[in-house]
Amino acid sequence: MKVLRVSQNTVFLTSALVAQKILSFGYFWYLSSHLPAQTLGRYVFALSFVTLFGSGTDLGLSPLLIRETSRDPRSGGAYLRNIFALKIILGSAAVACAAVAINFSGKPIEVRHLVYVACALMLVDAFTLSLWGVFKAARNLWYESMATVLVQCIIISFGATVMFLRASVVWLMGALVLASIVNFSVAAILARKKLGYRLFPAWQPEIIKKLLKMVPAFAFAVVFVKIYNVIDTVLLGLLASDEAVAFYAIPAKVVTSVQQIVPAALAAVIFPIFTQHYRDHSPRLSLLFEQSCAYLLVVSVPAALGIATLAPKILQVIWPHYANAATTFRVMALALPFIFLSFPTGYLLNACDRQVKNTFNRGMVTLATVIGNIVLIPYIGYFGSGLVFLGSNCLLLALDSVAVRSIVRPNLKYLSVILVKVALASSAMLAMLWILRDRVGLPTLLAVGGITYLGGMLVQRVWKLPRVSG
Repeated sequence: MKVLRVSQNTVFLTSALVAQKILSFGYFWYLSSHLPAQTLGRYVFALSFVTLFGSGTDLGLSPLLIRETSRDPRSGGAYLRNIFALKIILGSAAVACAAVAINFSGKPIEVRHLVYVACALMLVDAFTLSLWGVFKAARNLWYESMATVLVQCIIISFGATVMFLRASVVWLMGALVLASIVNFSVAAILARKKLGYRLFPAWQPEIIKKLLKMVPAFAFAVVFVKIYNVIDTVLLGLLASDEAVAFYAIPAKVVTSVQQIVPAALAAVIFPIFTQHYRDHSPRLSLLFEQSCAYLLVVSVPAALGIATLAPKILQVIWPHYANAATTFRVMALALPFIFLSFPTGYLLNACDRQVKNTFNRGMVTLATVIGNIVLIPYIGYFGSGLVFLGSNCLLLALDSVAVRSIVRPNLKYLSVILVKVALASSAMLAMLWILRDRVGLPTLLAVGGITYLGGMLVQRVWKLPRVSG
C-alpha cells in the first residue's frame, strides 16, 4: 500500500473531517431544533455516559498499536489480532458496568434504553478504532477519510427517516449503531485486502504479555482523556437536569467540531512521524513539533476570538431557543487555542516514551475537572461547566509545555513572532466584526471576518511559514 506524505494525509483527513463536521453540524442542528430540550439532553447524556465506560474498551491499545506498528510494520497483523482478543474481554466488561451503573442511576426508562443501544455503538467502535489505527501506522489516511464521510451520510439518512416517522429517540441512537457497523465493515475489508492482515482474534501469550506490560501508561492516559471529555455532561445530567445538558451541548458541539477538524487531523498524521523521528534521533522532530504549534496558533486564535464575539449572533440565528447559553458559549470558545496546542504536546509525549508523564498530566486535569464541576454545577449550572472547561484546558497545556521541554526545544522567539502577527490580524478581524455585527447577516459576517484575517496575515507575510515535511 502506498505511503502518503504528511501534507497529503493532512489534506485528505482534514477535508474529510470538514465535510463530516459540516454534515454532523447540520444533523445536530436539525435534531436540536426539532427535539424538546429534555429529549435532546437525554440523547446527549446517554452518549456521554456510555463514552465514559467506553474508555475501558481500549485502555490505550490503539495508540500503542500505532506506535509499535510504526516502528516495525511487520508486527502490525499480530498486534491487531491479539488486541482484538483483549477487546472482546474489555468490551464485555465495559458493557456490563455501564448497564449496572445506569440501572442504579435513577434515570428514566427512556434514558436507560438509550444507554443500552449506545453500548452496541461502543463495542463496534472499539474494534474499528484499532482497524483504522493500522492505516495510520502505514501513513495512509485516504481510506479512513472516505469512510468518515460515508458514515456521516448514513447517520443523516437513517436519522432523518426516524424523525420523519416520529419514532422514538432510541431509534436515533440506532442510526449511530448502523453507521458504526458499516464503518467497521469497510475498515475490516480494507485491512484484509490492502494490508493483508488476518482479522480473527488470536491469543499469543508472548504478544499478550508484551501488550499488558506496555499498556498501563497508555491506559490511564486514555481513561483520563475520556473522562475529561464527557464528565461535565454526565455530571450535569446527574446534578442538574436534562435541560441543562441540552443548553451545555450546544456550545460544546460547536467547540468540539472545531477541535476535531484541524488539530485532530494533524495529530493523527504527525504521531507516527514523531515516533519515527524519535527512534532515529532526528533533529526534524523538534522542527516538526515547532511548525505544528505554529500552524495551530494561526488557526485557533482567530477561531476562538471570532466565535466568542459572534456567540450571541450564532445562537440567535441557528439556535434561538438556546440564547441563554451565549455566555457559556463565549467562555468555552476561548479555550480553543489551549485545546489545539495540547494535541501536539500530548502526542509528542506518547511518541517519545513519555507516556507516564502524559498520563500524569491528564490525570491531574481530570481530577481538577471533576472537582470543579461538582463544586460549581449546584450553584451556577452549565455556566460552571463552561468555566471549568476553559480552566482545565489552560492547565493541561501548562503541564504539557513543561514536560515537552525535556524532549525538544522549540524556537520560542519564532513562535512568539507568529503569535504577535496572529494577534494583529485577529484584532483587525474583531474590529470588522464589531462594526458590522448588527448590520449584516451571520454568513456575511463570517465571510468578511475570514477575509479580513487572511488579508492581515498576507500583509504580514505569515503565509511564508516553513513547510512541514515528513
